[in-house]
Amino acid sequence: MCQGVGSDILQETVDNPQAMRTAIGSRFKWYYHLTPIGNADDIRAQGLLPHSDANAPQQVLDAFGAHARKIVCVNPLGTDIVPPPVQSGPFICLAFENEALPRYVGLDWSYGTATEIAQVLRNEDPSKPAADIFVEAIKRRGSMIAYGPISPGALRVYTKGSLPHDPTRWPCLSLVSNAELLHFG
Repeated sequence: MCQGVGSDILQETVDNPQAMRTAIGSRFKWYYHLTPIGNADDIRAQGLLPHSDANAPQQVLDAFGAHARKIVCVNPLGTDIVPPPVQSGPFICLAFENEALPRYVGLDWSYGTATEIAQVLRNEDPSKPAADIFVEAIKRRGSMIAYGPISPGALRVYTKGSLPHDPTRWPCLSLVSNAELLHFG
């Protein structure tokens, strides 16, 4: 039997950003961000600041106005895939806990298929809660958007000798020198 197209899931997620924030926070505890090593000093001083990115979809522009294009792409620890970086390396890996995630988060419209995955999930089950679809799409795609900064005091960094998948044991970025940072890529 043919199934009709569900509602616009991107619109559903931007209509209730607090529910999306709560849903993602209940599924993932840690998030990471890859950045070129040359950004370490600025991030140590200012944190992860949103930067202008691709043209935001109209739903996002309508919901967040001029701030819609200012984003930080983050990756929840424990997703199905690890998306490749979009900048040139070598890179460092930063991590932060759920509590440091900004108030507004969203599907990663800057990077490709997250919104498409979410829409397929909506079309398959029009009655499924938007927050559940939001979390599942991010789990499958590996990336999401934060519409706000991440405080420098919240950032941990992967250093030489750190365990790669245990950011609880990584030192705070503010406490290590660039010489101690593990570079890759």
